[in-house]
Amino acid sequence: MFETFKTKDPEKVNRDHESRMTREQLAGRSAEELNDQIGLAQQDGRQDLIKWQQELSDELDEFSNNLRNKVWDEHSRKWVSKTDYKRDKNGMAVFKPDGTPEIIKVPPLMNELGVNALQGYIRPFLSRNLINSNLSEDQALGLLLNTSNDLSGDIAYNHEIYEMNEQELTKIMRLFKNYAIPAPFRAINGWNKKMDTTMSKRVESFTETGEKEREKNGLWNMFAK
Repeated sequence: MFETFKTKDPEKVNRDHESRMTREQLAGRSAEELNDQIGLAQQDGRQDLIKWQQELSDELDEFSNNLRNKVWDEHSRKWVSKTDYKRDKNGMAVFKPDGTPEIIKVPPLMNELGVNALQGYIRPFLSRNLINSNLSEDQALGLLLNTSNDLSGDIAYNHEIYEMNEQELTKIMRLFKNYAIPAPFRAINGWNKKMDTTMSKRVESFTETGEKEREKNGLWNMFAK
């Protein structure tokens, strides 16, 4: 009568128990490793964001090569001189005997002495010290105005030493302003530092939300086994 209710094999019970314990341990270890990876990714994400916000060395390099009339070549991975058609005194393209236009390198806006001089004017505007400052609007505008006036006087006085064409003065000043203007405005009322803090918190909040969701799913998966 009671033969159908046979006693379970003790060895099988032990094997099942050990197997279940192993799965639980692996699940716990995987969750811990995942949390470590998430923490590292979260930290790297914040650091990369802040680095991107405050790394301005590329702008200095780009500004300097614009003064040299150079462009970035993706194929050779280096800055190369701009090229243009050779033109006669009437502005018409000059052609070779085979009928193809003659190509020449575009000369720099100034020599390296001039480039170094302008780097001295632009470098403070591309520094972390400035963009992380707390300036009023009057201070930012005054900084730009005074520096522009100093630069204009320097170029007017030393344009021969810098081997500049006077007709390029307006172009050079516009180029300088395009790179110099954004940074002081990022510092007005500490805007840049506030934005870095806000963005960092948003990345952290987003990562923590995803981490909690993964932990929840991990627990359900563990009990479902």
